[in-house]
Amino acid sequence: MRWPAASRFGLACIALVACWSNKKQPAALENSAAASKHDMAAAYLCSIEDSGYTYPQMPCAIRQVDGRFVLAKLAGSQRFRGEVRPQGEGFSFDGEFFCPWGDCTQALHGMFKPAGNGGYRGTFENSTVVVTLIPAPADSAWGGASYGGDGYGGFGYGGFGYGGAGYGGSPANLRNHRR
Repeated sequence: MRWPAASRFGLACIALVACWSNKKQPAALENSAAASKHDMAAAYLCSIEDSGYTYPQMPCAIRQVDGRFVLAKLAGSQRFRGEVRPQGEGFSFDGEFFCPWGDCTQALHGMFKPAGNGGYRGTFENSTVVVTLIPAPADSAWGGASYGGDGYGGFGYGGFGYGGAGYGGSPANLRNHRR
């Protein structure tokens, strides 16, 4: 049974009056504690420039691992991984440059500075390598638990599904798979 419109309106008015208050809201308390550590975690597309050649963009991510932030290039024949720390408008990088299928490992230390539109440009001591990071599209999966974020790349090579049914993410849904 439906209530007449007048009854519904009257009930709404009673509820409004019952909840109305002229009391002032208390002022918000200010936080006098030190600011918390800036969350640097993000997904990027990155490219390496070396000796005049720019390699194609590949997925990169900054993830928090064991209380520190780690930047890693997650794919390609030349990669890097290392700890990053906020410094000024950008961040420092202390890590290594390596080739997963070859021997090109070398220490890599440098700075990433803002390059516009949320991107960064990294230059390094004793290396001609330049790295450009641009923010990845919002629907990119490699910054999270699927491609790269939790298991593949610089955070723990051999993550869930690598080499199996699901590359770096959840395995394929075999229940719905027809042979």
